Amino acid sequence: MLEMSICVDLLHELHQLPTRQQIHYKIATITYRHYRALHLQQPSYISSLLVNYIPPHTLCSTSQGLLNTPGSRTVIGARRFSSADPVIWNKLPHTVRSAETIGILRTRLKTHLFPVIAS
Repeated sequence: MLEMSICVDLLHELHQLPTRQQIHYKIATITYRHYRALHLQQPSYISSLLVNYIPPHTLCSTSQGLLNTPGSRTVIGARRFSSADPVIWNKLPHTVRSAETIGILRTRLKTHLFPVIAS
């Protein structure tokens, strides 16, 4: 436990995210680029995996920039990009998702993910 605490302190001091948060960071960056109509830089198969959430009725969440979360029957199925990406994106605060530029998103995303490793 002490060794883990030392590693976490070192990662925090170096401003380096642990592996799981690095994966979330990368997935959120890919999603942002697609969502902000920069999908010209993204491969076409990524565009087919990301589907905007359209509620059946007019709700407040319509303008939140959420993605449709497909169901999965297995743990392995839940780990695929098309299932994991909407879950990660939808859990981000609206202030992170609504960043104006990719640089602002990266800053807000790191600020959001750092407290996760401290706890």
